[in-house]
Amino acid sequence: DLAIIQRAIQFASLNSDLNALMQLALLWSDVEPSNIQPHLMLSFQFLENGNYEQALSHMARVLDLGGDMDFTALSARTSRLETEERELLIIGMRQLTREFGNQESIHIALVQLLAQNRQLQEALTEIQLLTQTQELSPNIVMLHGQILQNMEDTSKAMQVLKSGIRKFKEDKSLRLTLARLLIQNDELVDARQQFQIIVDQNLEDWESLYSLALLDMELEKFD
Repeated sequence: DLAIIQRAIQFASLNSDLNALMQLALLWSDVEPSNIQPHLMLSFQFLENGNYEQALSHMARVLDLGGDMDFTALSARTSRLETEERELLIIGMRQLTREFGNQESIHIALVQLLAQNRQLQEALTEIQLLTQTQELSPNIVMLHGQILQNMEDTSKAMQVLKSGIRKFKEDKSLRLTLARLLIQNDELVDARQQFQIIVDQNLEDWESLYSLALLDMELEKFD
């Protein structure tokens, strides 16, 4: 009976009985296969337990049922996996890109998994394809820049970030990443300009104000 299962889930949740929650969610998904909620629960539980293949399966089921899911919640947890384990997730994620091609987070998670596996050329190919097939977003720009940085192509990374900033002028993370790259490349005047824009956009951004002051000292601007 569904009502009994749901009451048992409430009781298990109050008692933080994670094993019981997982078993009950599995039972709920069998009793009511078209309901998104048990698959959301199972996705979360399997992510927390490190069972990423099972998590991926239930995350995909959420999409099948018309729900929404952020697949980067998986790739954010997989940096310490063995290469072989991550390869299985890459295979699964590639399949999902074919089934749900319009889901940006699946593509981003795939690129992140490839980068974690040091398959940087494949990651770059995927992110370049993504820029052509999906509406550009700050997340896509940032990931593209990061992949190029990992490939030690600082010049192209800065080009990508500069292009992204022209489109997303208010995005602090992109501008901050570019500023730090410019500092690493000893382009301090340009870095100062980026920090100045960040400060102009938010006069109470104390960390950026501090960075601006340090750059002024480095450039011997004491006015």
